[in-house]
This record gives sequence, structure tokens and C-alpha cells, in this order.
Amino acid sequence: MRFLVPLMSASMFLPLMACNSPTAPPEVLMVESFNMENSGLYKLNYTGFVNWDVTSGSVDLVGTAPFDDFLPKAQGLYVDLDGTTKAAGTLRSKQRFDLKPGTYRLEFRMSGTPRPNQPPNTMRISVGSAFSETVTLQSYAPLTTFARTFRVRSTQQAHLEFAHAGGDDYGNFIDDIRFERL
Repeated sequence: MRFLVPLMSASMFLPLMACNSPTAPPEVLMVESFNMENSGLYKLNYTGFVNWDVTSGSVDLVGTAPFDDFLPKAQGLYVDLDGTTKAAGTLRSKQRFDLKPGTYRLEFRMSGTPRPNQPPNTMRISVGSAFSETVTLQSYAPLTTFARTFRVRSTQQAHLEFAHAGGDDYGNFIDDIRFERL
């Protein structure tokens, strides 16, 4: 009696190996806490950001005395997107990201202005034409983490942008930005 034993080649094992390989970690494109800006000190109408340009209006870098009573002190520095010139600011990344097709995640923390009798504040968050969302927060909206996942279908270049509407010197606060390709 003869048994036929199929010959196996290494290529027969490739699909199994591919299934068991670990998933690649996300590619981190930007992480920003603002804590190292301006030597760690507040500055009204701040424009000296390392990773950002203020392309319109003004923004304030706050979180240290005397402008530290809005969010918990442990938060460190953060940005008020409606500075002190009655012209809401637009913060745009200096880096233009090369976005390849795939899935991306944008995460940031944001709160409303903690001042009484203020109208809601609106801002647009965008990554070129790949992602855009408008968010409106009430006064005293707590510091909340916003996480958005979106898909890029074709290769493009884009800036990350936070554009505040308004102009009454009482804006939404942003901090702890993380942008990555999944």
C-alpha cells in the first residue's frame, strides 16, 4: 500500500503567517500639548507657536498666572481660539501633511469659555478637504476629548486647522492634539 504525501512549499504557509502578524502601530503625525510654548508662560495674542501659524484673527496662550483660572492647573498651557483683539483666530499647522489613502484619527481636547452670559462658540476643524467638522459649545462646556476617525481616499497634502468663528474675545479652548494614520 502506497500513501501519497503532498509536497509542501514555504509559500503555502505565507497566508497563515500573514494572518498571525501583529497589526502595525499607528503612524503619529503630530502631538501637541502647547506646554513648551513661550517658555511655559501665558501670552495674549500669541503668534510664536513652534508648530502652528495664526492665519487670521488672534489667539491667546493661557494656563499660567494670571490667566490660569479657566481649566484645572494640571492642564498646563492651552489655547483660547478667540484672542484679545475682537477677531477670532485660525490656528493652522505649519506642517503640510502628506496624506496617503487610509484611515486617520484626530483627537483633541476642547472646552467652552467658562464665563457667564456668553453665547455659544463655534469653530471648524479641518484637515484639508479630507475632513471638516463644525463644533458649537455652550459656555462652561467641560473640557472634553473629541476623537474623529476619517478616511482619505486619494493622496493629498493638507494642513490641520482650527478656525474659530466669532470675535468677542471669549473663545473655545483647545489642547492635547494628536493626529495619526491608523
